[in-house]
Amino acid sequence: MARVVLDTDVASLSYKGRLPAALAERLVGQEVCVTFVTIGELARWAEKRRWGTRARTELVDWLGRAVVLPYDERVAWKWGQLSVEAEGRGAPARSTTCGSRPAASSLTYRWPP
Repeated sequence: MARVVLDTDVASLSYKGRLPAALAERLVGQEVCVTFVTIGELARWAEKRRWGTRARTELVDWLGRAVVLPYDERVAWKWGQLSVEAEGRGAPARSTTCGSRPAASSLTYRWPP
């Protein structure tokens, strides 16, 4: 089974069952992966929006079906490299953190293979 790494926005839409049909079709048969950053951001949303027990349990269950990519110092260094490269291309500051964090995990561990 091929792996696909979801960023927080796509993971949130998937969890809520609100993925656009074309994207949902592309994920069929894929092994869904997330990073610690995505888990942290989803947890932050749950806290900020004061989710109840049921919603939190549903999120934990959804995350339990995803592969959590490991995080270590190599990922941190890769993220630093990617963010500087993005800044050098004129990317806005937000884009040097959001998309590059999952990318750093994916590139460090060569996922998807």
